[in-house]
Amino acid sequence: MTISATPSIAFRMEGSAIDYRDLPAYTVAEVAKILHVVPSTIRYWATGYRNHRPVIEIPGSQHRPTLLSFFNLAELHVVTSIRRIHMVTLPKVRRSIDFLVNIATELKVQNHPLLSYEMQTDGIDMFVQYVDTVMINASREGQQEMRPLMDAVFQRIRRDEDGHPFQLYPFTNSTITMTNPGAVVIDPRLSGGLPVLAESGICTRIIADRHVTGESIRQLACDYGLKDEDIEEALRWELAS
Repeated sequence: MTISATPSIAFRMEGSAIDYRDLPAYTVAEVAKILHVVPSTIRYWATGYRNHRPVIEIPGSQHRPTLLSFFNLAELHVVTSIRRIHMVTLPKVRRSIDFLVNIATELKVQNHPLLSYEMQTDGIDMFVQYVDTVMINASREGQQEMRPLMDAVFQRIRRDEDGHPFQLYPFTNSTITMTNPGAVVIDPRLSGGLPVLAESGICTRIIADRHVTGESIRQLACDYGLKDEDIEEALRWELAS
């Protein structure tokens, strides 16, 4: 996939420039479905629990129900990928995430440091070194190549000309691969930020709902002017989610 830039977009609210990507938009359950993790994990990382502080800062965190922004979704895309990369116990994953957040904080990027270019470069190198020496189980057959895997995670985030994420190509299952992002994209400008087919902007949920009611893949493809493969991809995404 060619990574292109788009102008940064914001709008005015009460005299201040508010980025639409920083507004509360997703429930905990919606983020959990997109990222293929249980809702309790998303809530834990978004709001903290007892003595554990949250790993991200969500908009209006004092309000209920808990709502996350598109930027939060992209942050948790990075965070939830960690366990899939080195496949170790949850307590070790928590320590590695704490280390990752500390690196991001030290980079002195005020807004969403986990998404910064600094984190994607020097920060990830520091994190990979930490995991290689501390977190990976030495009894496994060799150590995993973490840098390429972390690169695969960040490559699924498209950025605007200011370096801020504006699209997320989520993993279609719980496995991280080195392949290019697929046909499904999360873009807060399209269908309220729900998963859509990248080529057409058609919401995958709408396609799945119509298919469940009895409409064939061929019929749906004709209605939307798409290929059968596009419809099949939307159905695969909904089933995987």
